[in-house]
Amino acid sequence: MKQHLVIRCSPRLLSFVLAMGMTLPLPALAASIALATAPLATSTTTLVQPNVFLMMDDSGSMGWDYLPDAAGSFSGAYGYNSSQCNGIYYDPAITYTPPVTSTGTSYANSSFTAAWDDGYNQAGTTTNLSTSFTTQAGGTAAPAYYYTYSGTQTTNLQKDYLNSASTFYTECNSNVGSTPGSSVFTKKVVGATSGPGSTDERTNFANWYSYYRIRINMMKTATGLAFQPIGTNYRVGFATMNNNGGTDFINLGTFNAAQKLAWYDKLYKTSPGS
Repeated sequence: MKQHLVIRCSPRLLSFVLAMGMTLPLPALAASIALATAPLATSTTTLVQPNVFLMMDDSGSMGWDYLPDAAGSFSGAYGYNSSQCNGIYYDPAITYTPPVTSTGTSYANSSFTAAWDDGYNQAGTTTNLSTSFTTQAGGTAAPAYYYTYSGTQTTNLQKDYLNSASTFYTECNSNVGSTPGSSVFTKKVVGATSGPGSTDERTNFANWYSYYRIRINMMKTATGLAFQPIGTNYRVGFATMNNNGGTDFINLGTFNAAQKLAWYDKLYKTSPGS
C-alpha cells in the first residue's frame, strides 16, 4: 500500500518557500539567445532582426472607390466626388506620388489623356480624363472634376457617417444643385490652372486615378513606398487574407534584394475578391 506524505504549512511559511525558490539559480537553457541592447527602431547594430509580417486585406470591398463603407451612400451626391466626404477621393492638397519598384525606381507618371484604369496593369485599358472620367457610382462620362469644401464640418468628431441627420451627412448627401451641399461645395474641373495657386494638376489627378483611386491600389502604392527604406536589418514576410492569387504567402526572410523583389511582386499582384 502506497503512503502519501502531506505537509501542512502556514501562509507565511508558504510565502517564504516561494520567495526562496525564486532566488535559486535556474537550469541552463539549451542554447543562448542574443538580445538587442538598444531600441530596435534606432539601433544600427541590432543583434536580433525584427520580424515584420504584412497581412494584406484582399477582400472584394478593396476594389471599391469610396471610403469608409458608409460613403457609398453618397452616390449621385456632392460627397462621392469630394475628399471631404469620400476619404479615398482626389484631394488637391496631396501630391500623389507614383509607386516604386523593389529597388526604389519610380513608376512612370500616368497620362491625363490616357490614364491607366489600373496602374498595376499598364497593358490594360486607359481613360482620357479630359473627356471620359466616371466613378464606380456611374453617371455620364465627363472631364475629370472634384468638389472643394468650404464649410465647418472638418474635424473627425464632426464627420459622423452613422448619423444621417448630422450636418456633415446632410451636406455630403445633398444631390448636386441642392442645399445644404450647394452652399459649401464648389466644382473644380481639372485642367492646366485648376490646382492650388492656379497650378497644373492634371498629372497629379492622373496619378491618383491610376495608383490611388480604389482601395487596393491605394494600399499597394502606400505600402510599397513605406517599405522601400527597410533593408537587411529586418526580416519581412507577406500574405493575403483570401489568397486570391493562389500562392500569396511569402515566409519571413531577411529583406535582401531577392526577398524584396519577391515581396514587391506579391504585393503589386494582389487582387480583390472573395
